[in-house]
Amino acid sequence: MLNLKTHTRATGNKTGFTIVELLIVVVVIAILASITIVSYNGIINRAHQSKLISDVASAGMLMSVDQSSSGIYPATRTAVNNGKGINDDADITYTFHSAPTTFCITGISTHPGIKNYYVSNKNLSPLEGTCPEDLGAQVATFAGSGVANWADGQGTAAVLMSPAGLVGSPTGDLYFTDSASSRVRKVTTSGAVTTIAGGAGSGTADGAYGVSRFFRPQGVTVGPTNQIFVTDTDNHRIRSVNLSTTQTSILAGTTQGDQEGAGTAAKFNIPIGIVYDPIRNMVIVADSQSHRIRQVSLSGDMTTLSGQQATGGLQNGTGTAARFNYPRGLAIDSTGTIYVADSLNHAIRKISPTGVVSTFAGGGTSTLGVAGSAEDVGTNARFRNPTAVTVDSAGNVYVADTGNNRIRKITPDGTTSRVAGSLTDAAGYADGKDTDALFSAPSGIAIGSDGRLYVADTANNRLRVITNF
Repeated sequence: MLNLKTHTRATGNKTGFTIVELLIVVVVIAILASITIVSYNGIINRAHQSKLISDVASAGMLMSVDQSSSGIYPATRTAVNNGKGINDDADITYTFHSAPTTFCITGISTHPGIKNYYVSNKNLSPLEGTCPEDLGAQVATFAGSGVANWADGQGTAAVLMSPAGLVGSPTGDLYFTDSASSRVRKVTTSGAVTTIAGGAGSGTADGAYGVSRFFRPQGVTVGPTNQIFVTDTDNHRIRSVNLSTTQTSILAGTTQGDQEGAGTAAKFNIPIGIVYDPIRNMVIVADSQSHRIRQVSLSGDMTTLSGQQATGGLQNGTGTAARFNYPRGLAIDSTGTIYVADSLNHAIRKISPTGVVSTFAGGGTSTLGVAGSAEDVGTNARFRNPTAVTVDSAGNVYVADTGNNRIRKITPDGTTSRVAGSLTDAAGYADGKDTDALFSAPSGIAIGSDGRLYVADTANNRLRVITNF
């Protein structure tokens, strides 16, 4: 074994180094080099961090300047700073979220180890972290305690009983059918729930609030001249409610059946979905058990828009040549295109303004739809008993995928993805981020005037709200 020994240098001998002295010199040099490198890296990192914070602050100021001149925040990155835009560079990339009254921008350094910073309409001074919008959809409880009963109140102090149909209004309020309590109710954007029609027990009575009665109403839509229309499902009628007087009256329908006609001469068979078509000034109804889509004039004349009475099926075509299988939810876009949650076909269908029916997503290619939960494009996607649909101004369709306990999104090109709900499609109740959130048989969905997505979480007896979707 090699034996290294240290030696004491003789007096007066000033040449050479011992091994220990050489080792000490090497260690000192290494330490000094490390200190120099760390110090240099620290300076570089601080420079990059300072640049990131400065650039994010500048982006926020540009948004504020543009908002001051136009009254709204720029909708896109390229529109900021009078069209000069906010562009990624070699050092920083940005995430950009904007609405007319809000914005949030996160700056992300391309250099490792640099923290993110964000700025928003609420915080013009950059804050460490990222925009909440970058965290994915967030689900919260908006109203309802989870107890199946009935009581007006604020937020979770209100008591709901199987909320079903849901619709937003231009005033900001939302209206929903509280199906199991046979009531029609209103909720403000602050979560205050009040009842506007129906009362204790089911029935068929017209009249103002307290006198009127419904029997398991399902769908609701906002019509013209301060009124809403309701599918009084188990009474097989379409009712109107005057929002000023709360007076309820029959628009069309009488006993259960399948008959076109005017007013009470018309017959429906379990009407569920409903939407007002402002272009044609008609009320469109999903007459579920007749497998048809009906149209009703505001004077009460009911005719068939699409579908046929034969056994439900999945068939595209024009008018009565098309076939549905227990259609439920309805929505309409600005062009007059109607979207249908074709429940037992597990599909989302479209009806063009000229009456042509096509399959937008799900269903498969057979004569009866195929259930599933696949995220895909067009008919390769899968749903399970979808119940409700709504559409935004960009043409995105949102679906209450009831049997999968999910909220889904379909882009205009037909691509389906999950917004929120369990990865295993399990029913439950939980607020939180996208797949951490749980629903139980959601059957109503609407976009509020505030741009948030609202869900009637039916089996949980609650209304939920989704942001950052």
